[in-house]
Amino acid sequence: MKRFITLILMLLPFSAMASIPEIEALANNYSSTDGVTVVNLTGEMLKMAGGEGSDMTIGDEVIDSLLVIVAENDKHAKAITKKVDKILGKLDLQTISDINVDGTIVKIYMKQLADNKSELVMFVSEDSETALINITGEFTEETMGELLNQIGDI
Repeated sequence: MKRFITLILMLLPFSAMASIPEIEALANNYSSTDGVTVVNLTGEMLKMAGGEGSDMTIGDEVIDSLLVIVAENDKHAKAITKKVDKILGKLDLQTISDINVDGTIVKIYMKQLADNKSELVMFVSEDSETALINITGEFTEETMGELLNQIGDI
């Protein structure tokens, strides 16, 4: 459980608003559901957090938006997992990582968008909890590699 929470917290600085409509719809469906936490930070909110006229950055990486969905009970975790599997099966995403260790499943996908933008989709499932993280912005595969190395150290 500690690894699950640490993983989510590590990803927050890299995060941004979903550009995949199905993921955004999933977040909207669960936004008022007990036992499910939805965090959706738009580019405008991230700009405010970074100060007037600035982009949210981590080093040279510019983050445009962040969406996080966390289901904290078995009923919602199973339902979200089923929907996420269906959504991800339809999308043209590059698999970056597919990890299954001691009952913890971590799947990371990436897609190149226009204007040097990328989209990262991460799905984490452990016991009766599930998290989906969707990030868009200007970040590289190297940045994601560094993140994966950090995850491996948890």
